[in-house]
Amino acid sequence: MPNMADPVDNNAPTDADLLRRFARGGGDGDDAFAQLVRRHAAWVLAVARRRVGNHELAEDVAQAAFIVLAQKGKRLPATTPLAPWLFRVTCFAASRASRDESRRRRHEVGAAMTRDARTAEAQMAAWEQLAPALDRAVEGLRSADRHAVLLRFYQRRSLAEVGASLGISEEAARKRVSRAIDTLRGRLASLGVRAADVAPAALAAMLLEHAADASAAITALAPRWATVSVAAQTTSSAAAAASATSNELAQGAMKMILWNNTKAAVAAVLAVAVVIGGVSAVVHAVVAQRPSQTRSVAVSANTAVAPAPAAVTMIQSQSLVLAVSPDRTSLAGFAMATGEWQPLPDPPATIDSNRIVVAAENVGAYRDAKRVYGFSGITGKWGSAALSAGAGGDAKDGVNVAQNVGAYVDGNRVHAFSALTGTWDTLTLPASASGAGAEPPQPTLTAIMVTVHHEKSLYLFSAKTGKWTEPPFQRRE
Repeated sequence: MPNMADPVDNNAPTDADLLRRFARGGGDGDDAFAQLVRRHAAWVLAVARRRVGNHELAEDVAQAAFIVLAQKGKRLPATTPLAPWLFRVTCFAASRASRDESRRRRHEVGAAMTRDARTAEAQMAAWEQLAPALDRAVEGLRSADRHAVLLRFYQRRSLAEVGASLGISEEAARKRVSRAIDTLRGRLASLGVRAADVAPAALAAMLLEHAADASAAITALAPRWATVSVAAQTTSSAAAAASATSNELAQGAMKMILWNNTKAAVAAVLAVAVVIGGVSAVVHAVVAQRPSQTRSVAVSANTAVAPAPAAVTMIQSQSLVLAVSPDRTSLAGFAMATGEWQPLPDPPATIDSNRIVVAAENVGAYRDAKRVYGFSGITGKWGSAALSAGAGGDAKDGVNVAQNVGAYVDGNRVHAFSALTGTWDTLTLPASASGAGAEPPQPTLTAIMVTVHHEKSLYLFSAKTGKWTEPPFQRRE
């Protein structure tokens, strides 16, 4: 079994102490941040390398994790253990990086991984098999077990130090680590790794040796990453201190954290609401307390939830929620892309939830007697178009929606909405040769286009431009 790292100095400041110093700012804050980077850089880089399979990209991922720490660390609750939080941030950044990288180098990366596996010796072959799945398996452990694994194997703490960090005895720490190893083997097996072939003691030995495999690169990289505590404060200095990839990954990781926390918060709130008799007061409070924010992304057609009277009404999808307050006076949308709410501007006196629709991707819509509204999952804004007098129709006379467009027929006018621009454009058709009683226009919607055939003419609405157009040969001067 490999030697453990030198014991931690009991007089050294804790992560919480360093975070408090960092939050106070100044030169001492920068020094505290640099100490945090030096303390965690080795295992953060090791996690990033295993997740993305590319050393250069892994450095961007690790730097992104420390950028997030620089931006969010000052606001972390004092009770939040830093290592598990930083582990999740690294995993989020690595997931974002992996998706982007796989689009460019899927075959190249696969070939490289195959070559590496073929050249590995017998013991390394086992490690190579489980390494790509290790961090996903650790991520799936219970919080207490995950924290123990991170302390013992990623930070290479002794069992006594693990116990001290967790507030338990050394023997209790030994049992918790042993239990976590057994659970980890099961998690690895569920991810397709033949972990049953690796005994618990052998798995523990491999983790001690490789889980925080620090290379000479840490000596050069840690000081550079430490500078992001200053760089994160201004856009210009951030560009100088961190690569564009790192900054982009950091922003992506923060969005994933926001969405993950939002999902957890919504789930918890809804659970409490069910216990006390419905989701009514909960979402109404959200709609009322977040009056000036939002963006949206839409999904499956009209997945409407119609609760009992006096409850909030939600029409939702995987990426979008449109919510009506219990008193039916407010309508707001929530978008995964921003994690923000946006209220419907100038709502009517009463919101009719039967007139709300949600598309498969990026469009939500609502219509009242005077206006038709579109909610863009790309711009995160409401747009509206005025209707003709008396065009209100009944509740069944709704807005047609598709992936990135929406359309509403208003007499001889067709209003079309683009999620790409967040705007409406109105097509006014010439009087029909058939006179009164002629069939109204029937728009056809695709993912990015609305088409209208009227008499012998063709009209197209493009989601890209947000404008109606027609073939040049039929344009009238």
